[in-house]
Amino acid sequence: MSRDPTVRPPRLAETVLRLLAPGSSFGESVLGDLHEEFTAVARMRSVFAANNWYRFQVARLSTTYALRFVSRLFRRSKRPSANDAFDTPQRGETVLQILSDIRHAVRTIVRRPAFAATVVLTLAIGIGANAAIFSVVNGVLLRPLPYPEAENLVSLWTRFTPESGLDFQQFSLSVAEYFDYETEARTMETVAAYTGVGATITAGDGDPERLSGALVTSNLFTLLRAPALLGRALTEQDDQPGSDPVVVLSHALWQRRFGGDAAIVGGTITVNGQAINVVGVMPPGFAFPTPDTQLWAAFQFDESDRDNRGNHFIRGLGRLAPGATLDDVDAELATMMDRWEVDFGDRYTGHFLWTRPYIDDIVGNVRGALWLLLGAVGFVLLIVCANVANLLLAAGEQRRREIAVRVALGAGRIRIFQQLLTESLVLSVAGGALGLTLAALGTRAVLALDAGGIPRTADIRLDGTVLLFTAAVSAVTGLVFGLVPALQATTPDLREAFTEGGRGTTGGRRKYLRQFLVVAETALSILLVIGAGLMVRSFWNLVREDPGFQPHNVLVAQVSLPSGDYQPEQAALFYTELIERVAGIPGVEQASATSRLPMLSGSNYPDFDIEGRVPANEGGQVLNAAHVASRSGYFETMGIPLRRGRQFLTGDREGTMPVAIINETMARRFWPGEDPLGQRIRYYGCEQCAWMTIVGIVGDVKFQGLVLDPPPVYYYAHEQAVEHYSFSNRSLVLTIKTARDPLTVAPAVRAAILELDPRLPIVGLQPMVDVVTRSAARQRFVMTLMGIFAGVALILGAVGIYGVVSYGVAQRTNEIGVRIALGAGRRQVARMVVGQGMRLSLIGVFIGVGGAVAATRIMESLLFNVSSTDPVTFVAVSVLLTVVALFASYVPARRATQVDPMTAIRSE
Repeated sequence: MSRDPTVRPPRLAETVLRLLAPGSSFGESVLGDLHEEFTAVARMRSVFAANNWYRFQVARLSTTYALRFVSRLFRRSKRPSANDAFDTPQRGETVLQILSDIRHAVRTIVRRPAFAATVVLTLAIGIGANAAIFSVVNGVLLRPLPYPEAENLVSLWTRFTPESGLDFQQFSLSVAEYFDYETEARTMETVAAYTGVGATITAGDGDPERLSGALVTSNLFTLLRAPALLGRALTEQDDQPGSDPVVVLSHALWQRRFGGDAAIVGGTITVNGQAINVVGVMPPGFAFPTPDTQLWAAFQFDESDRDNRGNHFIRGLGRLAPGATLDDVDAELATMMDRWEVDFGDRYTGHFLWTRPYIDDIVGNVRGALWLLLGAVGFVLLIVCANVANLLLAAGEQRRREIAVRVALGAGRIRIFQQLLTESLVLSVAGGALGLTLAALGTRAVLALDAGGIPRTADIRLDGTVLLFTAAVSAVTGLVFGLVPALQATTPDLREAFTEGGRGTTGGRRKYLRQFLVVAETALSILLVIGAGLMVRSFWNLVREDPGFQPHNVLVAQVSLPSGDYQPEQAALFYTELIERVAGIPGVEQASATSRLPMLSGSNYPDFDIEGRVPANEGGQVLNAAHVASRSGYFETMGIPLRRGRQFLTGDREGTMPVAIINETMARRFWPGEDPLGQRIRYYGCEQCAWMTIVGIVGDVKFQGLVLDPPPVYYYAHEQAVEHYSFSNRSLVLTIKTARDPLTVAPAVRAAILELDPRLPIVGLQPMVDVVTRSAARQRFVMTLMGIFAGVALILGAVGIYGVVSYGVAQRTNEIGVRIALGAGRRQVARMVVGQGMRLSLIGVFIGVGGAVAATRIMESLLFNVSSTDPVTFVAVSVLLTVVALFASYVPARRATQVDPMTAIRSE
């Protein structure tokens, strides 16, 4: 995004303002003043902040222009009266008049406490739900990242299209790609690289602890414009191979483990069994790339790393150069990719670099879900407005005589309109105040429900922006539900109002208006319920998805051995002894270990070679697959089925033929129509690594959650990794099959680990079922909230139908009594009343289903194995709404059949 402070304001907002005041000098003056203020805000803060400021100002002025239009409309239609001077007060009297209207509104509302409580509570539900969801949207999507000019931060990724033989839309960079781009990029001010790592720390207070850390290039802190609080950040010297390892601590870690002692800077701590110098402490709140990152160390790439284009494991972060845009970056990348395809051949066929705003990396695919929820809760508020408007229309019927008397005595209709609209605004403000309380509770409930599916949760709170949003929603809501009832009430038919027989009518236009509101409520309700139904179907399909293994009665725990204390041979012996001890615990049926656990594995899929095929560096196809070190018995422990060949055996150890087992996806992708058993593979570019013979094929397992398809995977024996793959696997995840609840053996497992080495941290000791459950956290979160909103909409829709039908029965009591007296059967009367409600509901269902066919298409990215126009969901929801409407109509219909004809006739 450009940082040019002269950039124009949001075009849509500017267009709205021009339409509201076309050609007026006042409108042009306002536009000019706003543009100057916008430029100043953009210069002092950021374009992002200026855009939000401008949109708010346009919303405020739009409300002012709308009220001015209504006022002019009334002045044109108002007849002259003795109260004209009062209807158009002088400027000095405006405040007193407003205060008088508010006092009158409060007195009127207090005289009807039951009615007022119903309206305020209904509004509180709608406004509070909107405030709660907006607080989440504001904290996650709208609040700027905690870095200066964060809108200029962009992330750098690679992509593999099917043309390359692979299909990864978002993939990590290789070291060579990073250095080439960092050198050649002109549209970037700075480009840095980073990757997440685990770190075991034993220094300071407390037990040994496994932390989230990051390896970063030293320019990352300069790019983020984040200086150290104490000491220094990393420097270019720290990046050089052979330099002494150094680390920078987070403020939280410094306070928690080292008591905030400034002397730690310049001192030494033990990380992964290695003594490392602490050179700095970052300020509070700094956490990159994840909120739980606690320390940062420098990447130290040697020359072999800089030439490696096959091992994709790092991520890139850039800051746009002054005046550059993402379009400029894309154009530069396109030119660079064309040159790389010439220089490096097939490696860059269907494989290229791309960028996107860094905020998109953080919020991920939760963006669509949050906007969907905000739209859903907006529909709930519209239903609330329709419901309250119906209540006010009914109340207006009861006040027709009062208003008619005031008009007959010469009261100006504009004054009556202002007073009625003030009553609506007072009710709305009261509903908004109560809604804020509900929003505070609702926000906490949303975060508790989330279970880790929402990023940036620390930024979610009821701040000034949310309060301003709630105030604006309350004001607009008061106008929306109060405007039409106020207009209807201030245009009374005086003859009808003073005629007793008028009580038996249904109000002409008012009747049709109430019916229209009920139809709108029903249509919006069915749209929301269909959306919730699709999410339920999607979630049901997701939880029934086969993960490829049996998670029940399996306990997992990660154990990481410090590289400074354990050489590869010692690590292998440690895990052998640990697995033997754990297997002997009562209640444990089988134990094993793996380097990458299903459901939690990342997208690091390194290159590999197939014996007999042209390698990628000589123009051959680029081959990528996830590689996993596993101990013997792993597949049996996890319940992963063996399709062909054999599994790892206890005899697959050092000195024996290196073996590998592949999954079905890898077999299909790289040996289509061939038998992969007996073929040999090895890690790409690792000349010292022995070729591994494929001895088995196992079923696919879900590696990155239940939604994504399994990638190609090859497993190699951890017992053989000491000799052939010693660079990996000091950190393994224990997998323990139990005869009963896995948590019953957890204390014994922890004790077995600490007996072997009391300095080891134990991370993620939990049932595997919990891991699978958390992988569907986002879908569960969206489904639950959509279900709640749909339930509220369904109830409000039913109440709306009941209210209109019940009010119609009350208005037609005399008519119904006469019908019964003339011989109409009570069943006929019930059919007449129910028919009235069902006609309205069926019209609403028809409109709602039509709207849902179009609206639910925006949910496609959130659905799993279900169409956005799923006929089962549409039919089921339509039947449900029809049944609810039938019940809502039946209750007043039953009351209608109990009308006493004589009593009704006498009252007439």
